[in-house]
Amino acid sequence: MSNLVLYRKYRPKSFGEVVSQEHIIRTLMNALTFEQTAHAYLFSGPRGTGKTTIARILAKAINCSSPIKEKKEKQNAFKFEPCNKCENCLQINAGRSLDIIEIDAASTRGIDEIRELKEKIGFSPSHLPYKVFIIDEVHMLTREAFNALLKTLEEPPKHAIFILVTTEIHKIPATIISRCQRFDFKKVSLEEIMQCLEKIAKEEKIKIEKSALELIAVNAGGAVRDAESILGQIMVIAGEDGKITLEETQTILGTTPIKAVVELVKFLAEDKATESIKFINRLADDGCNLEEFAKAFVNYLRKVLLIKINKDLTNLVNQELTQEQIKELFSLTNNFSQEKILKAIDVFIEAINEMKYSHFSQLPLEMAIVEIISFQKNENDFQEKIEDEKQKKTSNENSSTNISERGDSADEKNQNSKVENPQIKNFDETKKIDDSSENVLKTVRENWLQIIEKIKIYNHSISAFLKNCEVVGMKDKFVVVATKYKFHKEKLAQAVNREIVEKVLGEIIGKKKKIFVRYLSEEDAKKEGYKIKKTLKEKKDNLVNSALKIFGGNKIEK
Repeated sequence: MSNLVLYRKYRPKSFGEVVSQEHIIRTLMNALTFEQTAHAYLFSGPRGTGKTTIARILAKAINCSSPIKEKKEKQNAFKFEPCNKCENCLQINAGRSLDIIEIDAASTRGIDEIRELKEKIGFSPSHLPYKVFIIDEVHMLTREAFNALLKTLEEPPKHAIFILVTTEIHKIPATIISRCQRFDFKKVSLEEIMQCLEKIAKEEKIKIEKSALELIAVNAGGAVRDAESILGQIMVIAGEDGKITLEETQTILGTTPIKAVVELVKFLAEDKATESIKFINRLADDGCNLEEFAKAFVNYLRKVLLIKINKDLTNLVNQELTQEQIKELFSLTNNFSQEKILKAIDVFIEAINEMKYSHFSQLPLEMAIVEIISFQKNENDFQEKIEDEKQKKTSNENSSTNISERGDSADEKNQNSKVENPQIKNFDETKKIDDSSENVLKTVRENWLQIIEKIKIYNHSISAFLKNCEVVGMKDKFVVVATKYKFHKEKLAQAVNREIVEKVLGEIIGKKKKIFVRYLSEEDAKKEGYKIKKTLKEKKDNLVNSALKIFGGNKIEK
């Protein structure tokens, strides 16, 4: 019985067998053709994308005694492949060559090991033209080890070549990067992974449904090695007929995260709080890692947001979803406002942080769900107020026109035209008001809802954030605004967003002198002596009442 896993059994032995990474392969082939290879290379990128594989092929191609060379039809493109038949290639393929030295930096990371390596570099190769050092996970080396490697990496002996491999390029010192030719590997596309899996399935004489292959490719996350590992696991269930169905694949993989995420997104889109809460608890009972699920949920909402912003951004999510899932994604964007998506992302990120310290992993998610649906209810109520005001204004204008046409008195006309919603007052942008802080503050408070509505013209997100804020006072030239959430405070305080709010305030107040805005958290506002009258408290009460409605029970006052 062979215990060789698929990703080892079908590891590419030549550049032409590598999946994707064409830009890297072409560059290396040209360098080999013109004998312009470097003394040090740095391969970086996600796991399972072929970094170590190409490093081994490069080491073999450099040392091959009978390489395959030919010029391709494309201009300046050349083919240079190891023959895989000569003695050098056969020894390297079998792992018997003493001149190809692979080092795992995760376990060999100290300065003593690097000093020992430097001593070995000085010796000539035993039988190959070049001695190649492949250092995997090089970012694990200590700072002292990197420093010890610097000089050798810059000026190694002519017979030595270094290939450094890493998944975390940001941990590599700049002094190391500057001494290497750097190649950045990318995630492999869904189609390329599927083609690779189809070839392996054909070689293994396994018949697998295309939808099952697609599901494996999606779960691989752009890593060929992960896809081959999953396929090897699923091949075990193939019967005598050698067939694997989508249902069997789903059984092995369990409930796919994307499917569970979409189900919760649909519940939230329809404001189904009870179903959402039950769904989270069902996941917890099934042993699902809720923290990972929440991260997947935020990642999916990011995709919804991108499509909501502009459908041209679809290419950013193509590699992570099947065509059917992309269609479903487009349909969901119609059920979400941009403000609600931002709110959901905000509260779920906060929930992920809280889950690390919570005794009940589902509780932060349940609270997040209640807050999102409560936010949507407040959003709908606000829009209803705006629509009512528009209808009343239109009705008053029509009424005034009819009265004028009938020859009614001007007094009656003016009296009817003044009918308005006491909660949303019309303001005259050309009106000049007294410079005193009291009058400025009064004007801003009276017109706060219309200020929010006007800001929406410039930026929807700012408008949504301000709905959770309250004007609590004014000091010097600064209108003081209390925010309920730290995230809102940070966003509103950004220079671009602050400028929009201050511009609209200036238009409303009609002052030549600029009015500035200062944002405080609710706690900081209370510490400085400002009173939170009702806005923020009402929103908190709405959240509590929503929770009580979902779970049942009564509110106990202290």
